Amino acid sequence: MELFIFKNIYKREILESVTKAFAKKDFYVDAISNLVNFAMENGYKNNIWYAYLAHVLAYNENPFSIACENNGKVFGSTSIIMHDIEVFMDLFALDIKKISMGYENELTDFQMEREGFINYDIHAVNIISTLADDLSKCKIPAQFYNTLISFYQKYGVGDYGFSKAFRLTDDKKIVPIKDVLNISFDDLVGYDWQKKRLRENTLAFVSGKKANNVLLYGDSGTGKSSSIKAVLNEFAPYGLRMIEVYKHQLSDVIDLIAALKNRHYYFVIYMDDLSFEEEEASYKYLKSIIEGGLEATPSNVLIYATSNRRHLVKETFKDNGEIGDDLHRNETKAEKLSLAARFGLSILYMSPNSFEYKQIVKKLAMKYNIEISEDELLSKATQWELKYGSLSGRTATQFINYIASNNDNI
Repeated sequence: MELFIFKNIYKREILESVTKAFAKKDFYVDAISNLVNFAMENGYKNNIWYAYLAHVLAYNENPFSIACENNGKVFGSTSIIMHDIEVFMDLFALDIKKISMGYENELTDFQMEREGFINYDIHAVNIISTLADDLSKCKIPAQFYNTLISFYQKYGVGDYGFSKAFRLTDDKKIVPIKDVLNISFDDLVGYDWQKKRLRENTLAFVSGKKANNVLLYGDSGTGKSSSIKAVLNEFAPYGLRMIEVYKHQLSDVIDLIAALKNRHYYFVIYMDDLSFEEEEASYKYLKSIIEGGLEATPSNVLIYATSNRRHLVKETFKDNGEIGDDLHRNETKAEKLSLAARFGLSILYMSPNSFEYKQIVKKLAMKYNIEISEDELLSKATQWELKYGSLSGRTATQFINYIASNNDNI
């Protein structure tokens, strides 16, 4: 069963153990063990052989599946593709009960439940389970082929199709983030102008229109990072994907962008709490990435960053006129300031005043069903702010968390 296009098989040992089991009894145990472990690791139920095959197809990034993701169909010489389709149809046709060793229900009606932390995406599991069911019902290769194309066109292929958030590892791998905090813009009290500008820019981006790189800057604890999470959650259904990159990885971002430009999604490269000390030169990578290299930044990639500093690079008194050893002080200062200027949209988040702080506390108390009088609530909130924090949304959230845990003394 040689494959040409779908050659990169996820956990090939599962496929090999199952096909060997049909040829020789000695491999029954390996096949059952591999399938059950796969189902438990990935959250699949019912016919876990079908689930495995559908998982292989859904995550198999190859020229055919990516072309389907981008354009919907592939025309011309498709006989090699149809060969692979026929191989998968033969695999779906295998009666997994024949190698079950009496555990038929474990393989065809698997129902294992797990408590506690779940390291898989339930939404993705449901989508791929539906694909497994649809493909298992296909009677001819053309039907299987069209079902697969429709799936790629609707959902995409690989991790980008089934996850919305990722991080770049130090070995340059893009790893999905399975559990993104479920924050919406409604959870962020106030900042209506800021939210409006961020939403408008992101809507234009995922609509294929011109959009700007964004810098969210201002006081600590005011909701900059929460706004980024909210925009991801709101626009992920429209094809938005977000990749978190750390400052020390800036030199890898150019290669990252090159890998993203041919995918049918809208990528935001997210840099949280971004700032540079005076002696750091890595900010020059970011300047080049945003605007300045020979290769144009693809239209499906933007950079969103948060920072407590408006100008990102630390300035010193020397930059403002103190005597130093820099003969071209003004040029040095202008170079530092030019980084922030390359973000087309800069949005300021300022700490709330006392009234706004109390409004945030009241809304959060309502959300979490804190049942104490408003006077007592606001009195305790003021005490908390004076003792533990400052006027900010973060301080309000920490106060509500404390009260919600049935603590009374501030």
